[in-house]
Amino acid sequence: MRSRVRVRRLILPLALLAGAWPALIRGDEKAPEDLDVPFEPTHPQVVVAMLEAAKVTARDHVFDLGCGDGRIVIGAAKRFGARGTGVDIDPQRIRESKENAAYEGVADRVTFTLGDIRNIDLRPATVVTLYLLNSVNLLIRPKLFADLRPGTRVVSHAFTMADWKADRVIQHPRARGGSIYYWVIPARAGGTWRWTVRAAGERIAVTAYLDQEFQDLSGTVTIGGDRSIEIADAAIDGKEVSFTAPAWIKGKEARIAYRGTVEGDVIDGTLEWGEGAAAAKAHWVARRQPVPLAGTWAIHIPQRLKTDGALRIRVADHALVATYTVAREKKDIEIPALYFWGASIRFEAEIAGQKLTFRGRFEGESGGGTAQNEGASSALTWSAKRVKEISPEAAGPKIGASALVPAAALALLAAGAGAAAAEGAARRGSETGPVRRWTPSMGDPKPGDEYVNEKDGSILIWIRAGEFTMGSDTASDDERPAHRVHVDGFWLGKYEVTNKQYGEYLKEHSGTTTPQYWEDSEYNTPEQPVVGVTRSDAASYCEWAGLRLPTEAEWEYAAAGGKGLAYPTSTGEIGNDLANIRGKGGRDTWLVPSPVGRFPPNPFGLYDMAGNAWE
Repeated sequence: MRSRVRVRRLILPLALLAGAWPALIRGDEKAPEDLDVPFEPTHPQVVVAMLEAAKVTARDHVFDLGCGDGRIVIGAAKRFGARGTGVDIDPQRIRESKENAAYEGVADRVTFTLGDIRNIDLRPATVVTLYLLNSVNLLIRPKLFADLRPGTRVVSHAFTMADWKADRVIQHPRARGGSIYYWVIPARAGGTWRWTVRAAGERIAVTAYLDQEFQDLSGTVTIGGDRSIEIADAAIDGKEVSFTAPAWIKGKEARIAYRGTVEGDVIDGTLEWGEGAAAAKAHWVARRQPVPLAGTWAIHIPQRLKTDGALRIRVADHALVATYTVAREKKDIEIPALYFWGASIRFEAEIAGQKLTFRGRFEGESGGGTAQNEGASSALTWSAKRVKEISPEAAGPKIGASALVPAAALALLAAGAGAAAAEGAARRGSETGPVRRWTPSMGDPKPGDEYVNEKDGSILIWIRAGEFTMGSDTASDDERPAHRVHVDGFWLGKYEVTNKQYGEYLKEHSGTTTPQYWEDSEYNTPEQPVVGVTRSDAASYCEWAGLRLPTEAEWEYAAAGGKGLAYPTSTGEIGNDLANIRGKGGRDTWLVPSPVGRFPPNPFGLYDMAGNAWE
């Protein structure tokens, strides 16, 4: 007889011998149907093989999803010195895991969490282990790509990931079905990349158009303005990317091999050409045109007009989520599987009664690709156009667009400013008067007063209370309807938080994950805004500094300068003399974030509310 229980699997405590099976538990509450996996033990030798396949070391943090009695994370800690986190939905399994960890002497290196594997933050993981089912693997596959950093290893006992083909299959006589599957989360390399090549005394401009799906890479290069040529031998291994492409140097064809490491929108590595004594090697740096995927895209499928609609992509917590609205039905459909690799995108949904998988690319304000109907032998074509800007403040360079994290630059709000002080300040003074450095002994602050936060050195400006219209009545707007909002007075950071300030926070929080671009020399100078920061990191910084993040209403009110400006600049317009908007011209001489405060402030005296970094 086979029971169905709330655990995904059960494995033996390390001290037990194979075959000495503990009794089945009884599940008083049934698990969610899509997570209900048959009870089955994992052989201890398979546990070791899984950890060895992932090359676990003491530097790793192993997450086991459906941890049973904790065997894998305990083994990772005891055998390899790693840290571990086990997740299970059954309280009894969690109790057993904790007891086993204490018995094996590794309770200080492992933790166990009672919860749904779909809701666990996997970002700290460097290794993820699974023994679930094919269907459950597919259910959580989008989350693996959303949460895990490139280079993270994923190991599954017995079960696959469908068309995400394993990088390696390990045969083991004790494994169910004889197989263990191994993957590495690939870097996001899709998009348009540009660089120059110096070869045989010539300087040649190169543009590559790369398409990616999982770890599969394809595309073309255009060299020196010549025809497009297919790349060959393309591969992605974690952060490492490689391919070859021909070039014509002084009328002769040369095969150039490119190898590099992907970090955000930069590939840094080497290129080689020639053979034998004529072989040469040079430094290679390619830069990608960032693509902000968040926003609303009108999707058109000529062969299936009833599926036309709007794809809305937004950032929720630390990941992208999407809905699809079918134009004819006015019905919002959740997108259960959304993947992006730079400019390359894939999403799956049941639309107008058809199970469709969309593959393609978004570039600038448009995109397109193919859509495959489940079971169909031929693919449909689709095109996309952006129908709404992300936000006025996103007009600047989309730093970290390939990572797509919220709060790319921090905006700080002082805590504890009450409504009474706001009303008093609104009755006196104006933003046009001389700047006054405010201290609590002065009583209520006046509009435009500045206050220096002692903890992190931030200069904050007092924003008077007021009302403004928030939202829109436009049918396509996801913030409808338009409505009046009252905002109490508050303190807001005059400048974006700098790398120098964030570095002081990190000194007091050893072990905190550094921002994505922290080691990138183009983004980490002291006076540049800190970028690649998650919302939770931003909130943690604010708590450390005695501040908080602004609300959406406070941010919109402050950005518009109290005047309902179209763009949060000094004039309400956008241009190279008003903001750093990813180009050279006028005052804008930066292709990366400028030091803070280099452009005119908005009417409230706030700098870089438009451009410079995505907030």
